[in-house]
Amino acid sequence: MSMTKKRTRLSVNNDESYYCGICMQIMHDPCYLNTDECSCRRSFCHKCLAKWASDESKCPHCAINFVTTAEIVRSCRQWSDFCDGVFRCCPHGPSGTCNKFKGGDYASLESHVTTCPHQKIRCQNDECGQMITRKHMKEHVRLCRLKRCPNAVKSCSGLYGCGFIGTKSEVAQHKTKCVFSPEAITQIKRLTSAATTS
Repeated sequence: MSMTKKRTRLSVNNDESYYCGICMQIMHDPCYLNTDECSCRRSFCHKCLAKWASDESKCPHCAINFVTTAEIVRSCRQWSDFCDGVFRCCPHGPSGTCNKFKGGDYASLESHVTTCPHQKIRCQNDECGQMITRKHMKEHVRLCRLKRCPNAVKSCSGLYGCGFIGTKSEVAQHKTKCVFSPEAITQIKRLTSAATTS
């Protein structure tokens, strides 16, 4: 007997038991926190719960603060298999679903998402960083020629100096009137270097 039912991966509906309360998606590898202070035993994705536990000391469901260290315990194998078998739809696409993926279990969706043409990914140009759909990325990269004024200093603590960004010709024109002189940039580099070593 099939236990699969149609669900959209990112929507929240009446079947709350399927969903991780952290990422609001159908759970994968469900786990719960085992601690003396909390007895709600609410399940979450293992990946989500591990990150939560590293940053927080309270239950993500009932918000009870932990005094003792909480242990992450995996839910039973049947519940994990059941969640992974729930029918899922790709959440990407103009209408909320992707027409390239008709639906499937967790493994099928994970495989599809890595190539989904509707998923938004970050432009590889560090000076741009826009989120562009995968199917439009090739054209975007071809046109994306944003450059940063060379009178800028990148360090581990941030960006200093001139913040101007533009096309190659715009940057060349800007450089002739940039208020940050080479001497000022040298001084900034010296100060940021001293700050990181002290």
